[in-house]
Amino acid sequence: MNIIISSRKKASLHVARNNNCNIISIVDCGHSHPEFVDFNRRLRLRFDDIDTPHDMGPNHVHVREIISFAHAIDDRPLIVHCKAGISRSSAAAFIVYAVKFGPTGIKEHFKSMLGLIFPNAEMLRLADGILGNNRALIAAGEYFRNWDLLEELKKGQIREAVNG
Repeated sequence: MNIIISSRKKASLHVARNNNCNIISIVDCGHSHPEFVDFNRRLRLRFDDIDTPHDMGPNHVHVREIISFAHAIDDRPLIVHCKAGISRSSAAAFIVYAVKFGPTGIKEHFKSMLGLIFPNAEMLRLADGILGNNRALIAAGEYFRNWDLLEELKKGQIREAVNG
């Protein structure tokens, strides 16, 4: 299954390129969902990007909806978008991946996104609790949220460019 993490702005382009795909659409409270055509199934969620328990942030209901959606969809491409394509969408993508394939392959599957995504910790915490993953989603999220690792990667890329 191809899981594409996107910003709201680029989601239409991804949907157009992946006819009859599945979509998870996450918008902020008080905002409307973008309109798409030619898709298979769509989950619409509305909550703010908050990393701790909060009335406006992600909750058990939202995460259970993502889990149910993951069980219901087939292997068509999945477009997951939020406003920036960084936090909520990546967390939702991790949750779908864990439901479909188990949590152990998340780091490998999404490694090309390292430094580009910052998964919402509250969504992953809630999903780990529901799925009983023994903090596997939290650990994957922490790996992608690890600023020290990102700095080391940047230094390595800079050294490679200078020495290369």
